Amino acid sequence: MSKQDQNRIAATRTAFFQDPSTDLSAVRETVAKSWLRCRQKKLQPGQTAFTRAEKGRHPAANVAERRPILFDYIFRCMEDLYSNNDFSAMVLLLTDPDGQIISRYGSENDLQRIAQAGLGDSCALREETAGTNAVGTALYIREPVCIRQNEHYNDHFCPFISYAAPVFDHKYELVSVIGVLSMRPRETPLLLSLLTSVAGSIGKEVTVYHQTLKRRVQEKHLDTLINTMNHGVVFLDSGGMIIQTNSVARYFFLMYEYELIGQHISAFISPEDVDFSTLTNDVYGLDVVVHSGEVKKFHFQASIYLIEVIEGQHDFLMVLRRSQLKEGTGETGSGSDHRAKWCFNDIVGTSPALVETLSLARIASKTNCTVLITGESGTGKELVAQAIHNESKCRGGPFVAVNCGAIPKELIESELFGYESGAFTGAKRNGMPGKFELADGGTIFLDEIGDMPFNLQVCLLRFLQEQEITRIGGKKPIQLNVRVIAATNKNLEEAINNGVFRMDLYYRLNVFTVHVPPLRERSGDVHNLSHYFLQKYKSASSQVLLGFTPEALECLTSYNWPGNIRELENTIERAVIISHGDRIRLDDLPDKLRFNHVPYPSRSLIRLEAPPQNAQPELIPMNREEIEKNTIIRALQRTGGNVTRAAEEIGVSRRTLYRKMKKYDIT
Repeated sequence: MSKQDQNRIAATRTAFFQDPSTDLSAVRETVAKSWLRCRQKKLQPGQTAFTRAEKGRHPAANVAERRPILFDYIFRCMEDLYSNNDFSAMVLLLTDPDGQIISRYGSENDLQRIAQAGLGDSCALREETAGTNAVGTALYIREPVCIRQNEHYNDHFCPFISYAAPVFDHKYELVSVIGVLSMRPRETPLLLSLLTSVAGSIGKEVTVYHQTLKRRVQEKHLDTLINTMNHGVVFLDSGGMIIQTNSVARYFFLMYEYELIGQHISAFISPEDVDFSTLTNDVYGLDVVVHSGEVKKFHFQASIYLIEVIEGQHDFLMVLRRSQLKEGTGETGSGSDHRAKWCFNDIVGTSPALVETLSLARIASKTNCTVLITGESGTGKELVAQAIHNESKCRGGPFVAVNCGAIPKELIESELFGYESGAFTGAKRNGMPGKFELADGGTIFLDEIGDMPFNLQVCLLRFLQEQEITRIGGKKPIQLNVRVIAATNKNLEEAINNGVFRMDLYYRLNVFTVHVPPLRERSGDVHNLSHYFLQKYKSASSQVLLGFTPEALECLTSYNWPGNIRELENTIERAVIISHGDRIRLDDLPDKLRFNHVPYPSRSLIRLEAPPQNAQPELIPMNREEIEKNTIIRALQRTGGNVTRAAEEIGVSRRTLYRKMKKYDIT
């Protein structure tokens, strides 16, 4: 603005204050209208008493405290704006929607100078209190504006050039105003554009924030709704990518949500069952097979609904319900008694010991020879047997499992080989086929073969030699095509020496041996199995569990698991039932695990007292109860007898610790 223009505006301003009918064509329309509004409010150009916020309460308490997340972001933007630009001889202002100053940014001298003009903390810059100024006028016209020296209505603003840009939220409601009071003699080029840009950016972020918040609320409502359903629910985008699942669906797939999200549905359901790219209408009751998780091939009935997102584009909602087995498919269903559901890819674990075992088992599956699976109880021998069957030539046939140790000795022969009508008192009129006949064309799995009665072992030996059996009371042998897989947790060579197992049968069974390692020898697999069982049981119980605390997971992985996988699964199931948080804690695990878990370098040897100087320290072997007692004593000593802190250090509840202290008479 030229000096001549400044003088003309100053003269017009003076004349207007003396005569309201003065021609205002020499000033901008925005300024002229503002002057007239101020005149109607009977404002005096020399007044300094700008209306302030409620006494003793900064306006930030009224606005910023009501919307803390929003204003925390705005304050950061203001600090960045001030620190990254030249605001010398200027004061940067932030006001609330009423024009009250929330914060000021400037040098000490500049802040003192505007304070002398009555523009201190929390003063109001609305037009009706402060006259024509950039902040007040921007609030009224809802647009960015610059007001130069004598364009201000109040005398105290005339030394300044003021700039302001309003900030709007997603509903186009005023949130705040960013303003500047400049003490420079000339207008600063592009400053108003800078403020407008910053205000616009804040407004966009506010809009995105509220849209995100609204979407999160909607997603939370939807998630709550679909997780109350007892059917599997899967949301797919228009391209068939999984975008959301409920807990039942994750149980069906036996995968975590993060493993499912972003996967294409064709990775689990064949396009031959349903091709989503060609669907134009809702479909109901489709038979589909899911290839995933614990159940490699499991039948479901699927209903698929099209959800129009934009014109011509649909997302999909798929609802899965359990379905019965299709006869003759060799696939597992809830109604099948003689089908193998486990495949090699379903067995959880990546430890070298397990990988070696499965590698041998895969080789065995390519042959028709008899297989002997050895390993401790609970290691998963039947899972390996099922996997061998499902990759063998007889995978289309039945898989019949028999526990030789669970059938009474008097009944085991009839159970295995069947009987004819009238074979004994109480026999069925038409007789009954045995397990070997039921397994014809497939595999019979003889678990706990070491417990088979000695007198029956010769019958099994004859079958292995001739591939035929004779029912009890029968006269004609029955030719069968059955593969035998046997398993034992006993040392059969020792049983031979003790005279309880036939040597010739042992050599007939021991054509191909597969040893399943105990869990303690499977490094790293406890971690994977723990998360696997957590997902399985939390889905079944609708528990909201995110995982394990580090202490609980370390306790699980350090335990030697004498009961192997069966013990681990039972432990996780129990922990899921009693857990009340979002993670399984150390206190949710059984006592025998917690107190077997000693967070010190040695778990079996503890030094009770410091050895004499230059003497070799004596390590005293201790049993579990002694370790438990010493752990508690040491924790109490380190915490000065504070039971709460000692319980936290050990990783148990105060109640458990008090019970153990009473047990060991620790006071």
